[in-house]
Amino acid sequence: MSWSATVAKTPVVEFPDAVRAARIDTTYASGSLAKQWNDQLHVAQDAALAVFESNAFGEGGSYSASFSGHANHNGDDETYAASEYVSITVNRHP
Repeated sequence: MSWSATVAKTPVVEFPDAVRAARIDTTYASGSLAKQWNDQLHVAQDAALAVFESNAFGEGGSYSASFSGHANHNGDDETYAASEYVSITVNRHP
């Protein structure tokens, strides 16, 4: 089952806290699925912060981010969608 979270355009000094504050709505997810989603989100947040902290984009400006992924229900339902992924996008806005 797929999930996503976003960080809206945020001043550079607030971006790390905004990334850490991103959450997934797990209202319709079972306990184990919600855990998988949150585990994947935490990995995506760490990756986004690693990109940000690398200074690959230069200094200043504002940043935004998007996170998405797919959890495979702990392998319980291989007929549904067995694949898993995590994707991040980090944008710098001058």
